[in-house]
Amino acid sequence: MMSESLVIVPFFSPWHAPFVQAALDGCGMNVRIVADADDEVVHLGLASVNNDACYSAIMAAGQARSALEEHFDHGGVSAGAVGEEARVGVTVSAPSTCVHCRADDLPYLVGRALGDSASEVLDIAEAIQRLPKYAQQRMAAALVGGDILLQTKLHVSAYADEEGRRALDEMVERERDLAVAALSSGKSFDIEVFARNVHQSAVSAMTRSGSIPAIGVVGSPSLVFNPGMNGELVHCIQREGCEAVLPYLSPSISYSLFQRGVSCPLAKALDELCASLPDVPTRYSCETVGQLKDHARGFIPEDVVCGAGWMLAGQMLSLWGNGVRSILYASVFGCMAGHVSGQGVLKGIRNACPSINLASVEYDPGTSVVNQVNRIKLLASIAKRPHLADGERELQKTG
Repeated sequence: MMSESLVIVPFFSPWHAPFVQAALDGCGMNVRIVADADDEVVHLGLASVNNDACYSAIMAAGQARSALEEHFDHGGVSAGAVGEEARVGVTVSAPSTCVHCRADDLPYLVGRALGDSASEVLDIAEAIQRLPKYAQQRMAAALVGGDILLQTKLHVSAYADEEGRRALDEMVERERDLAVAALSSGKSFDIEVFARNVHQSAVSAMTRSGSIPAIGVVGSPSLVFNPGMNGELVHCIQREGCEAVLPYLSPSISYSLFQRGVSCPLAKALDELCASLPDVPTRYSCETVGQLKDHARGFIPEDVVCGAGWMLAGQMLSLWGNGVRSILYASVFGCMAGHVSGQGVLKGIRNACPSINLASVEYDPGTSVVNQVNRIKLLASIAKRPHLADGERELQKTG
């Protein structure tokens, strides 16, 4: 990934994208992170990839095509042009956190969608291995920084009044801009100092007392963190008067790299940062891959690594251990690995956690949004019932 070669990266989290972009800019990398995920991007993907493919592949293909068309238009070259003039110096890296499943076809599908418009299409593991060590370490800090700010915003906003939310939004924008400026300039970015600053600025916005019903969300990160794919389910949960609790993205990326057999500074740095982060005002603390694996032990075999593998069970049990009693499993239509490692563990988790409120919502470009919203509304209505807390107390009495 040389600085003179443009690398386009379709990315699934609009929240983390500015942090990653800034980190790579500060390292002199000519990379463009593309996180747009509106209807136009979905239509571009569907025009390029069959609709029975993985939803992540459809979205990545649409993002890559959109970015390439913009790049070539600005350069005076048509995206449909064939030959070295259109292809030279353009590489596309197709990221996926899922492993050993249909997501492995992502580079191939994106390559087919782009035709001769790109000189090379890499999977995310190969692209990361081409990055120098210092760039990978900066990326790790960027990803964890994005996690800290997102987790703080989600939790604090649930306990803030209207004035507190305005102050919170201002704080989030200010801290994000400062972090992006430091990362893009190549200056030192101390993640612990950043976390403390966020903590000190956020706690004053928590003006509401009591306990707000929380709904945790698990699933493939490409779906969970992408509002264009999941119908803005975070806002939907918040509109129902509940706190939306998302997992941390950093451990999922570390997990994906480890399961691909990639030993790189990025995975190591992510694990070290997750293990050493100071407390911030969130629903639960960031856990390492090893800790999440311990949570999942007994619910799914450790050698089941297709899709998100044991990460989904680990995240569900981590949420449960932190008092989140309602969990939404966001699944992708046609994802067999997700059905095995996601739907397959729900019964065991229900048996082990009797008062848990679990629901599965399926997402696909053609799925009815009304059905998805109705499922979330039902989940939220149960989450707000007082009997959940009573059930939890009864469970504690019986051990």
